[in-house]
Amino acid sequence: MTILIIRLIINALCGVIVMVAHELPKVFAAHFLTHPIYRKKTITIPKLTKFIDPIGLILFAFSTFGVGWQKPIEYNPNRLKDKERCLLPLMLSGQLASLMLMLFMLPIFNYLIQVKANPFLIYGAYKLVVFNMVIFIVNLFPVPPLDMSKMIYAFSPNNYFKLIQNQRYIHAGFILMIAFNIIEIIAREVLSPILNLMT
Repeated sequence: MTILIIRLIINALCGVIVMVAHELPKVFAAHFLTHPIYRKKTITIPKLTKFIDPIGLILFAFSTFGVGWQKPIEYNPNRLKDKERCLLPLMLSGQLASLMLMLFMLPIFNYLIQVKANPFLIYGAYKLVVFNMVIFIVNLFPVPPLDMSKMIYAFSPNNYFKLIQNQRYIHAGFILMIAFNIIEIIAREVLSPILNLMT
């Protein structure tokens, strides 16, 4: 029972870390991509709780593999230098941050295994690898308001508005994908060869 509680706490902490790591770079990107007329002199960093989606955090903490998502930052696209062109690098900054954190954690995870570190440290490193890959994959789905939906807006505003009009069905399909472990299967298939190379 104690081990289970510790693992749940580690899951929750890792979930918070990957959510913040995914969204925080967007704050900096949004600042530099904002039109000079509207840009503030200093970067205003919101409370980290603004990046945490409660349902996403619960799923990270309690699901077997850990399928969750972040709460996207709030920004005014009308204040960007170019509303359509700037959205793509803005959204990509979060995706790249997740990939970079995952790649950073891989050798640490491998090292902890080799030195036979504390099992909870190994577990935490493993979860950071997994959760970063999961949040990257989840944001590849065109589910409003996640990253891919905003990327679609950058290329085709008309298709984006179609997503918004049909978001009930899209959200329902997304929930079914989680319920039937489809996202988990995709993440496992992507991660397995990477982990095999590193260990």
